Amino acid sequence: MTTGLKGVKTISKLHSDCQSPRQEGFWFLSLKWLLISAIVLISLELISKPLRYAWADDLAKKGDAYLLEKRYLEAQLQYEKGLAIASQNKRCLTQLELAKKAEHNILALENFYLENKIEPKTRLFEKAKAEPADIIQALNTVKELIEIKEYELAIIPAQKAVAKDPSFRDAWLYLGIANLNTVKFADIRPEIREKYQEEAKEALGKALSLDDKYQPTLDFIQELEVVSGK
Repeated sequence: MTTGLKGVKTISKLHSDCQSPRQEGFWFLSLKWLLISAIVLISLELISKPLRYAWADDLAKKGDAYLLEKRYLEAQLQYEKGLAIASQNKRCLTQLELAKKAEHNILALENFYLENKIEPKTRLFEKAKAEPADIIQALNTVKELIEIKEYELAIIPAQKAVAKDPSFRDAWLYLGIANLNTVKFADIRPEIREKYQEEAKEALGKALSLDDKYQPTLDFIQELEVVSGK
């Protein structure tokens, strides 16, 4: 019986010895193909990187063109496409952040217009930021900016008018109008639209509290209610 067990062990050992070279060959080939695949992938990455970055730069230029027109969401989409192709593209990263900031505060775009030498726009920023001599000058600036559909910029001198005389009905009225038109026409995300909507509601409410029979105020409050779906 012992002799028989030894014979079985000997046969098993011989079988194991016969299989080892095959297994070693299999693992060697597998490792070889893994290394080849890794080399190919790295090579493709290195070769395609300049092409991907050039493509991302083109998308960034498209985004910049939209941003110059204050089409914030369309600009952001182009920058995000660029980052999907080249995740570390600095131009796309920087401009995407700028487009998001500008949604909240248009003054973030001032340097962008300066860099692109858009002088008519830069002059409008200067006009909006200038300290008015009095409340009448401030309101005249607001009206001029609203007339040319620069609603976001119009908010700035309207805030200055309110600061100069918080008891002046038209200062609050025009602050409300500037915010209302931003809600209606700006290319912004819903949560930011809601912020401008709340500011319009507050400003028009202040104007109403100062003169509850002034028809333009009542009309704009009604318009805000329609826009906000209330």
